[in-house]
Amino acid sequence: MSQVADIFLKLASVPSVPLGEFRMMRLVDEILSGIKGVEVETDRFGNRIARLRRDHEEASPVTFVAHLDHPGFLFEDPTPNRGGLLHGRFEGRVRDEYFPGSSICIYTHESLEAEKAVILEASGNRPDTDDRAITVEVAGPIEVPAIGVWDVPPAKLENGILSGLACDDLAGCAAMLTALKRLSMGFEPVDITLIFTRAEEAGFCGLLALLAEEEAPSLINFDGDFISVEISGETPSVQLGGGAIVRVGDQASTFHPHVVNRCHLAALDGAINASRALMDRGTCEATPMIRAGLSVGGVCIPVRNYHNMNQETGRIDSEKVSLADLEALVDLIHAISLYRSDPQKSVAHGKSLDFELFLRKGRTGLTDPTKQEPPIRMGN
Repeated sequence: MSQVADIFLKLASVPSVPLGEFRMMRLVDEILSGIKGVEVETDRFGNRIARLRRDHEEASPVTFVAHLDHPGFLFEDPTPNRGGLLHGRFEGRVRDEYFPGSSICIYTHESLEAEKAVILEASGNRPDTDDRAITVEVAGPIEVPAIGVWDVPPAKLENGILSGLACDDLAGCAAMLTALKRLSMGFEPVDITLIFTRAEEAGFCGLLALLAEEEAPSLINFDGDFISVEISGETPSVQLGGGAIVRVGDQASTFHPHVVNRCHLAALDGAINASRALMDRGTCEATPMIRAGLSVGGVCIPVRNYHNMNQETGRIDSEKVSLADLEALVDLIHAISLYRSDPQKSVAHGKSLDFELFLRKGRTGLTDPTKQEPPIRMGN
């Protein structure tokens, strides 16, 4: 099994919901502790920052950002659940029709043994809290606080497809961790920072809190490029199996052209199976980073059954990604981390227009009297 598949399956075996990522953060800490040369920092909101610097005076600094939560349920009301009912809330974007009658798995604070429950009622998205009120039917008392996730089969790899509860964004996190491991074993100059954020599905909460702090985490270099790493819903033109995507924009923003171009040139330079596309099924963390004034791009791969919504069956289902796409995403993150901007590379790849040449042609050709058209006579 490939390294990125192995890391993804480990991450995908751990339930993680917005504001309830503590199990996942411990697993990420464990993985990071095994990567040589990596510095790790935790801000006061629980976001994890990891940085690898080697001869970094010669490197182009780049920061990759991904989130460790997935849409899910929070149960915090200490009132004893009577009559087999338990009340909570749902954080994340899932359409109304997927809730009634769906089964979920509830996990108490430390247990990984799931208690099954069925959703009886779900409010619409509440504008004052940006969540949903949820009522579920349970077999017996549930100790709170507890978290809940959709009841789908365990994560697996089958016929080149990775499936599980949360490919978004655990596959992206797995790609970042795999690329970091690969970079740690190399010798090239590198300055790469990874930010693993909390509560993205609740409204970019972890990233927004980090960006709003007067004193930023010491490991973050705000002068370099920032790249959102996401797992984004399939579109008619971007389907599973087509490779990694250099993301031009999301549902809310278009990204900075110079960063997008650098990412694409890194892919071309490394002969990586990647293309450019606008992935607008959702809004990713690039948008708040743009609004914070950072230099921002994005990379992703497509996911089927985005946010567990199987549009063919109308039921909750596992998310699915292509392993080949995910491996291409690892290659792309690795290549971007080592890429050195060079205008000649743009020309060599035929991806940059030589405006100086065109200007010379224009000045010569457009002012040469022998090439002028006869003046057009207007009127009678």
